[in-house]
Amino acid sequence: MYILMQKYLSRESKKKRVMDMEQNQVSVLASTVLLLSFTNERIINSVEDDSLFSKIYDLFKKSKEEGGIVPELKKIYRERKEKMIEEIIELKKELKLKILGDHQAENIKNIMAGEYEKKHKICEKIFRNSIKSADDNIVKKYTLTDKVIRQINYSGFSLSDDILSIKVDGNDILKYLSYIVYKPECMALDYLKLDKSWEEFPIKWYMGRLPSSIMMELFYLHKNGEDLSPFFKIWFTNEHVEGLADLLKDNILIEFDERLPLLKEAIECYKQEFYGASITLLLPLIEGVLWDYSIRYNNKWGNIYKEDSNHNIAISSNGNKEYEDPTIGLLLNKTDFGKAFDLKFISYFCDELYNERNPIMHGNDINFATHINAAKKFATFEHIMKTINQQVEKIFFEVIDNYFPKELIEKLLEGQSLTQDDVEEILRSFEEAKVK
Repeated sequence: MYILMQKYLSRESKKKRVMDMEQNQVSVLASTVLLLSFTNERIINSVEDDSLFSKIYDLFKKSKEEGGIVPELKKIYRERKEKMIEEIIELKKELKLKILGDHQAENIKNIMAGEYEKKHKICEKIFRNSIKSADDNIVKKYTLTDKVIRQINYSGFSLSDDILSIKVDGNDILKYLSYIVYKPECMALDYLKLDKSWEEFPIKWYMGRLPSSIMMELFYLHKNGEDLSPFFKIWFTNEHVEGLADLLKDNILIEFDERLPLLKEAIECYKQEFYGASITLLLPLIEGVLWDYSIRYNNKWGNIYKEDSNHNIAISSNGNKEYEDPTIGLLLNKTDFGKAFDLKFISYFCDELYNERNPIMHGNDINFATHINAAKKFATFEHIMKTINQQVEKIFFEVIDNYFPKELIEKLLEGQSLTQDDVEEILRSFEEAKVK
């Protein structure tokens, strides 16, 4: 709880500092964060020889000299955004036709050409009914198009004169700015999901754990036919893996803290390149934290296990079916426990990792002990624990926001010591929130 309280106070302290800043300072800060999130040196190097990128870069240098964004640069940025949005709108039209099918598309065409009263409402009803039977992936992409357009239009980045004052040590910030203007869709990470290559992208489940610029870079490498299998080996350095112990250490869920010795052993094996030993420790550890959290999740939101079944009987999401002696794969696929994780991860876990488990643990697979395989298991563990910890953190922060005395928050932010009366008031606030 102490660590969560530290995180909460850190968040509040940052919010307070931002609130005290001038509007132009907030704008520069937001733009800096966007630049460093959505671009990196390798991405920029891949387009440096492009004539349009070079022109944009020269215009930024000219703007810097003149102390303000030159009009031609604003014009290019506006046109680049408009062009990208037009392409997305065209894609949306194509997806709509796929949802409707040839027959209903023709019906709508005839209705709109006629003099029918309320023809727009009739066509909307036909489209809504078509969605019910359409391919789920196509419907998701169709829905996503509007979100991507909003992300491009309202990214928080604007070509104001203030952005010319951004400085980041060791980086030519004008090149970063040039890339944003050259490729405005880079600020809409969901844009990748509209691409035909997205479904085959092998590490999409790990998407939220990487800086946006690296995720985009990996996607375009995949799209160009590059083999991404070495990625996890490169990303999961010994230092990175050592840091994963913090995900269990002093965890507010005490059953996780009890699993820390196993994780440390798996880490030590990885560092010494005993990858088979590391994997055989990680597989039960991954399942174990999922079992632990399924019980916690059931206690908070219910609808996973049948009451008084000692967690041996699971309930389907619609409540119509019961499953005795469920597996983790079943809990993720068939019960409300799947709501705790995104569908990309569930698909990866159940289709790949979970199917690897039995051949490894029962001795049928003797070729599993590789560096890449061990790194992927650590990636799986990291993703699960960060997802769980974020959900627990969200609940904890809501309790603090709704029940914690505001004057005590101010006291803590100012570094003042708490009295015994303060501590008792804190305990009462947690009791009121029914925190166990």
